[in-house]
Amino acid sequence: MTETEPRTPRPILPFLGTGRGRRLAALAFGTIVAILAVIVSVTRESSETAVRFKPAAVFPDFETKAAGANLVTITDKSRALHLRKIESGTWVVAESHDYPASVNRLRGLFLNLSELRAIELKTDRPDWQASLGLVSPASGGGATLIDVTDPNGKSLASLMVGDLQPGGQSGQDRAFIRANGAAQAYLAEGDIPLETTPSDWLEPTIVDLPRDRVRRVALTPANGKAYAISRPTPKDVNFVVENLEPGQAMVSEIAANGIGAGAINVALDDVRPIGAIDFAGASRIAYETFDGLTVTMDVVTREDRHWLKVEAAAVAGSSLAAEAQAISKRTGAWAYAIPEWKANLFMKPVDQLLKSPPAAAPVKDDKGKKKSH
Repeated sequence: MTETEPRTPRPILPFLGTGRGRRLAALAFGTIVAILAVIVSVTRESSETAVRFKPAAVFPDFETKAAGANLVTITDKSRALHLRKIESGTWVVAESHDYPASVNRLRGLFLNLSELRAIELKTDRPDWQASLGLVSPASGGGATLIDVTDPNGKSLASLMVGDLQPGGQSGQDRAFIRANGAAQAYLAEGDIPLETTPSDWLEPTIVDLPRDRVRRVALTPANGKAYAISRPTPKDVNFVVENLEPGQAMVSEIAANGIGAGAINVALDDVRPIGAIDFAGASRIAYETFDGLTVTMDVVTREDRHWLKVEAAAVAGSSLAAEAQAISKRTGAWAYAIPEWKANLFMKPVDQLLKSPPAAAPVKDDKGKKKSH
């Protein structure tokens, strides 16, 4: 070939020029078209499903039905918790000796169930449920089952809750759910309490006596000297230790104020029937109000926990008799486990409120030397 002869371009894929190559190309092209068709089909189906599925309340009528509820059961693979309504209309925690349940927590559970929304359709294949955490606790799975029934055992809401998911733009919790007994799973949005530990559902407040009402607090520690702190009027900010001996002084003017405010929001960690705890040798603390109410609390330490019992009384002829009776009726049958810091406050010895006495000056002989003893 001379330099002036035009060059014949070589095909990039030479085999395409053969009959076999054209067949392979046609086959490859057909395969690509088929794959694209599948992708388009799946995308279209997913898009159409997303359009067809509209977020909706999981239990649309539950807000009305909740008034007829009398039993809530929350079950996980560790335990089952039973909240039930007794004849008086009070909700109690069965696993905590029928102690009253927290009104706020129960109200929150019912409200959250009524507001729970399914926002996305998920699988309806039972063999895929484990990937969403939706295997029943009865089968050893990690789901939590919530059942709400009426007095006749009729289900008002029954829900399996699986794995939790990060919240969306609303900031609410998200979780995979399915109705108990149903296969279809959803991603739902809403806050659902799932705790099965009984103490998490107890009415927490034992006593709540505002500091403004407290005039005097008398303490009798199990080990140590009995003493009292007080203040003359509600306008006096600081409590002072009564009957200080000559030379004694408080470590600071506010040293006793923690005890004076100690009856504010006394909350439980756990509860037992009063007869289950031995209160022999207990420390005692009694709060007296300006208007004539006395709330007395005994504290003991048993098995590394601090237990409290409560009673109340009012000055004879006082208008506070009804308040005292209500406190005693609510607390009298129970022993309460309380936090260590609160128990230590109720048992504080007076020495912790007072300055240490000055060290005695050494005795010297006539020559100015310290005498030995």
